[in-house]
This record gives sequence, C-alpha cells and structure tokens, in this order.
Amino acid sequence: MAIESRMVKKTLDPLFGKDIGVKDSEPLDTSDKVVIGSYVDGEGNTVGTVVMDYSCACYTAAALSMMPADVAEESIKSGEIEDSLRENLYEVLNIGVSFFSDGTTPDMRIKEMLVSPGEVPSDVQNVLKNAYTDLHIEMDIPGYGTGSSSLYLV
Repeated sequence: MAIESRMVKKTLDPLFGKDIGVKDSEPLDTSDKVVIGSYVDGEGNTVGTVVMDYSCACYTAAALSMMPADVAEESIKSGEIEDSLRENLYEVLNIGVSFFSDGTTPDMRIKEMLVSPGEVPSDVQNVLKNAYTDLHIEMDIPGYGTGSSSLYLV
C-alpha cells in the first residue's frame, strides 16, 4: 500500500472543518526541531512514522480545537510547544493512523509522540531507513498557516 496525500486530506479536512491544501514537498530532517509520531502494528512492531516540522505540528494542533492561530504562532516562535497544543497534537497523530490506512491495513495504533527528540529511537530510525513507501508534503491549513510533514511506512 502506498501512502497518498489524498488519505491525509481525507482525514484532516473533516477533522478541521476546512479544505486544507496539500502539495509535494521535501523530506524533513529529524535533526531539526520536529515532532515524531510512531505507530505500531498488532504485534508491537514499529511500522509507521510521521515527522512534522513545528509549524505543521502547531497549526494542526490549534486547528483541531479551533484555538486562535496566535497560540500556534507563539509556540512556533518560542520553539516550545505548549501543553494544550501537545494534547491536541497527540490526538491529531492518534487519528493520523488513518494516513496509512486504505481499509486493509492490519491493526495499527500510535505508540508515542516525541517532541524534538534529539536522539531518534532505533525503531523509528529503522522505519525511516527501510520504508517501502513514503510521502513528503506541505499542508496549508486555512486560517492558520503552512507546515511540512513526512510519512513513512515499512
């Protein structure tokens, strides 16, 4: 199964109540300030990863509960994602299992969310290195802003 931008859009449009823009982008560098969501299969093996830059992370988190855009922008500026945004972001990533699902994906769930992890865990590194499909996109969330995300699946 390939990861497709239409699956991201199909998941996020109704979640945010907005028609988000999605276009191809470059892969994100995990040594930058990023948020990483890792996903496991029914046996506990890490099989998927979402990497978001801080803009994408903060804007999607704010859009989830219609927080003002300045809350997201302040976190982006400070380089620290505030607690209310973290909670929303975890929920976005939790729902993000749908990014990988075409209805045939075996039991998959979020394992963890890492904010600027520094050292990327070995199970996540394995997914990044050995992904058989990946997607790199820039998302434009109306009323908030743009950010980039990279998705990987083994």
